[in-house]
Amino acid sequence: MSGNSKLRASVLIDLVDRFSAGARKMAGLSDKLGRGLAGAQAELKRLQAQAGRLDQLRALQSRLGKTAADMAAAKKRAAELGRALAATTTTSRPTKSASTANPSPKTSTSA
Repeated sequence: MSGNSKLRASVLIDLVDRFSAGARKMAGLSDKLGRGLAGAQAELKRLQAQAGRLDQLRALQSRLGKTAADMAAAKKRAAELGRALAATTTTSRPTKSASTANPSPKTSTSA
């Protein structure tokens, strides 16, 4: 090869090296960007799952509040019924002497 041909070949090789270095760098950056994007998607999926769990917790808290209110109302109603029952049984309870003095008559079926 002549000196001019060697120079041309050297310049061509140098240009190919420069172009391939840029292409290799872009490919590396593309791979890095792809890994970053995959990581971001995984994080987004994790955050969405966590948001779903928070929504479930809010719904449970809401139902718990309603259940607590229902329980308080039921306790109040039970206390009222207990007081009413106690008042009824104390005023209509037969005395011991009245229950033994007037036994209920037994009916006999004799022909």
